[in-house]
Amino acid sequence: MTCEVPCVDGWRELLCDDDPARHTTGLSDWHHVRKECVYLRKASDFNLPFGLLGRPPVSVWLPAGDYEIAVVHEGPKSESRIDARATGFPFVTVFDSCSLSARQKTVRRIQLPHYDWGGAEPIMPVGQTAIYHQPTEDELRLLLDQVQSLTAIPTPGGYLLSLAEPQLNHVEGHRQCTVDFADLQAVPREWTRNQIATLRNWLPASATPARDKLSSLVDGLQWREMFEGWFCYAAAGVAGLVFTRWGALAILEPHRRRETLGESIKRSIVIFVVAALAWFVFQALTHSSGCSGPMRFRM
Repeated sequence: MTCEVPCVDGWRELLCDDDPARHTTGLSDWHHVRKECVYLRKASDFNLPFGLLGRPPVSVWLPAGDYEIAVVHEGPKSESRIDARATGFPFVTVFDSCSLSARQKTVRRIQLPHYDWGGAEPIMPVGQTAIYHQPTEDELRLLLDQVQSLTAIPTPGGYLLSLAEPQLNHVEGHRQCTVDFADLQAVPREWTRNQIATLRNWLPASATPARDKLSSLVDGLQWREMFEGWFCYAAAGVAGLVFTRWGALAILEPHRRRETLGESIKRSIVIFVVAALAWFVFQALTHSSGCSGPMRFRM
């Protein structure tokens, strides 16, 4: 699955941060990644949450069947300044579907019409009134109530949240689309720490309970990432010691074999010499010249 963004000459494939075209061409930065995440779920079960696959482009092996695809990216800014806070919802979710056949490769190109912060910027209405300023706590009351009452389930990618998000109403050309905060629909999916932090920072400063709720989730993921990092360091250290010991033994094995062989030869020579001396002494005591030796005489 790959993503495409609008351009003056049509749709252009979304470029990665490390793509050589970023430095060799005059393309604007909005052609490049902005923390996009690709999600997938079975189309037959709508109660199943979207599972996080990763950043596009992404390739997965799946059994045959029908699937739903969701691409979540940061919403366009409300002004030409890239550091300005967006008035609309901070994330835009694009949905698509595909049918897979057994043992066949299928390529899906997902178009992100509201990727740039220029022409295709949505307007956020509350009820029937469109606003162009930073939304207040009263205007976001439905969303804030959802945030305060949500249940977070830990997952490998972050937290599974069933947050009711405002719906983006598309029109032809994507020039006057609206984000209706009165029409909230739950989209269960995995939220990463960056996504939760972005939503928390977008909420009004006066919405303390909702911000505290999201802050606790961000802190939990931060502690988890820290412990995961230390666990990786510890595992790498133990693995390094084990492989170092194994490597040292493997390198010294020929020398150890030669040393063991030398010790065995020395031990065999010592045993032979001691046995020969014992035999010589025994013969001297039992077969000496004269009167048959002291040992024979005593016997």
